[in-house]
Amino acid sequence: MLLYRGLMSLAAPLFALWMAMRWVFGPETRITFLERLGWSRGRAPAGQTGLWVHAASNGELASVEPILRMLLARMPDLVILVTTNSQTGRDLAQGWELPRLHARVAPFDLRWCAARILRRWRVEALIVIESELWPNRLRATTNLGLPVLVLGARLSERTAKGWRKAWFLARHVLNDLTWILPQDADTAHRFRKLGVHPHQISSVANLKSLYTRPAPCPGTLSLSVHWPKDRTWLAASTHPGEDEIILEAHRIAREQLPSLKLLLAPRHPSRAADIAELIRTQGFSLDQRSAGRPHHDADVYLADTLGDMALLYDLTNICFVAGSMVEVGGHTPFEPLGHGCVILHGPHVSNFSEIYLTLDSENGAIQVEQAEDLAKALIALQDEPYRRKISNRGTALAARAGSIEAISTKIQAHLGRKAA
Repeated sequence: MLLYRGLMSLAAPLFALWMAMRWVFGPETRITFLERLGWSRGRAPAGQTGLWVHAASNGELASVEPILRMLLARMPDLVILVTTNSQTGRDLAQGWELPRLHARVAPFDLRWCAARILRRWRVEALIVIESELWPNRLRATTNLGLPVLVLGARLSERTAKGWRKAWFLARHVLNDLTWILPQDADTAHRFRKLGVHPHQISSVANLKSLYTRPAPCPGTLSLSVHWPKDRTWLAASTHPGEDEIILEAHRIAREQLPSLKLLLAPRHPSRAADIAELIRTQGFSLDQRSAGRPHHDADVYLADTLGDMALLYDLTNICFVAGSMVEVGGHTPFEPLGHGCVILHGPHVSNFSEIYLTLDSENGAIQVEQAEDLAKALIALQDEPYRRKISNRGTALAARAGSIEAISTKIQAHLGRKAA
């Protein structure tokens, strides 16, 4: 810990210089620059205490939203400070417009930054999401006798090997964890192998399974005129190397289903120009969401904007969950399942291995290996009874994976509060 603290302190001026340059030349602002230095705006009002919740960015933050809503409803004297590593994550939390929830960009992992936040917001506990285990932040919390809770904890074998090599740091970090809610059994096992006491580790629960379908998006009706649900499929959160496979599958499937349409949503919209060119070279007509023009009768709709996944899920019955044809590890199946979609996915699903194993083994999803398999599945799913059977099975299996009420009650117990 002393070595880590020393290195972070020495690096602090470089961090500050780097952030200042990003402020001057973009994309940082004066506000985010100050927040990263620990000068968080605001404080807990008189008579209220705070809960500090830290997540990396949008995906991790969205997974904990249902729990935060319940905690605010159960504890009217509680304020929640959400910090994220990205500005988009902060903006997402602000967009929820929840009373007594405040969102900021996370500070650098320096003790005085964390201490200032803990003091100003009168923090009762620090909650970190998935794998955001920053040593100085954890130690500043436990030095005050406050609990550190890890929700949806994720620990890959590669990361665990790194911790074993840095055992001198891992020992301090892991001792600072009060309670770990692992998202899969492998993570729980790896924490135990690293020396975490079993009483610190809860039973498995995947936060992303807590996803609740929001109210229909305003644009759903107008889009559905041109993109009929029974003739449209979605490729969600694609990565480089997958778009070609998806377009090839679409071409093959259209040989039998000429009216079939594709919604293609890249994980990173910055890739939109390259994907648009690829779509055109494949001979498909294209409409692009970012263009903002009326939606015409195109073969492919390139959804190249952020924050529209719920809208896209509502436009289809079939969703290919990307990041799974390449070695990314796959993305969450819970959100499309929450919208009643049948799940298709590739073989690389290590990020959500347990739920995909359950879905595949119990006929709640379909795994494909290549474009031909994907096209074959798309054609088979045009049979409505077959599609509905898989969809219903997948939804039922996903519902087993967690409980908002149980997790919220456990958090309240660590705060020394009784459940309402």
